[in-house]
Order: sequence, then C-alpha cells, then structure tokens
Amino acid sequence: MRRGEGSSSSSNTGVAVPEYDLNHHIAPRLPLFAIRSVVNEDDAKMMFEKTLDCGDVNCRQNFLVLKSEEMVLWALKQEERSKLAREGFLEVPTLDPSGNGYNMRLQRRPSTRTAAMSDEWYKLVETNGLKIGDKVQGWAVRGEDGRLRCILTLMLRLN
Repeated sequence: MRRGEGSSSSSNTGVAVPEYDLNHHIAPRLPLFAIRSVVNEDDAKMMFEKTLDCGDVNCRQNFLVLKSEEMVLWALKQEERSKLAREGFLEVPTLDPSGNGYNMRLQRRPSTRTAAMSDEWYKLVETNGLKIGDKVQGWAVRGEDGRLRCILTLMLRLN
C-alpha cells in the first residue's frame, strides 16, 4: 500500500498510527489569530473535519463525536498518543473562529474506533451559534511551549 492510502503502522502503545499524505493535511492558511499562537504555520495538522449533526449540537450530549480516530491520532506526538491510550483523554485547549478559548478534552473511544471533544464543547456551540449542517475543522497546532492546542475553524455555515 502506498503512503496516503489509509495504511497504518503500529506504535509501541498498541495504538494504530495512520500514514497520511502530509501535503493534504497541512494547513494552507489559518486565521491570523491562529498563526500568532503557533511556532510554525506549516506544523498545523488537520485533526478532524465534520459536518455537525443533531448529536453534536445537543446541550445534553456536550461532545463532538469524531468519526476518524486515526486522523486524530496522526496529529499527535508519540507521548500524547501514549497518554491518550493510558488515561483515555488528553487536555486540549481549543480556540474558536473568533479566538475565544475553551478547556476541552480529547477522548478515545476504542470500542467504536472514534474520538470525541468534550467538556466545554456545548459552550463553544452556543457562543458560535453552531447548527446542524455547519461544517467545522479542527487543526492541531503547538505553541512555543510545544503544548498541543486545537483551533476550530468554521468552513461552511448553513442558514
């Protein structure tokens, strides 16, 4: 299988780490506030892209289900994947399209091979007026301290 065709390699944590075509997953342009928060814009990696459904905008659910756990894992460093496998979650400070910050947790769901963003997800939904059908992307970036952060961009808004 060639690179970028969905093949995966296994790490010493037992978590499959996918091999993606890097050129497809490097941010071509991030919002100006986002660029200021990263050391190198070229280091930004897309963690997820999703069209929001009714569960994603439901206040009782308070999490965003990410269908592709592999894409999320690809954006993480080895020590972050190990911590996620060991503890089941990873703290990921998140910025919305306006630059507002949220305390989020990235959670693994091994039984369904999905991941989720939780904790202040619904607060982000309310603040940004997100609705069913809106399309969002989450970009993994790193600050000067090397710590993982997520920048959420709104790609398409349905009226």
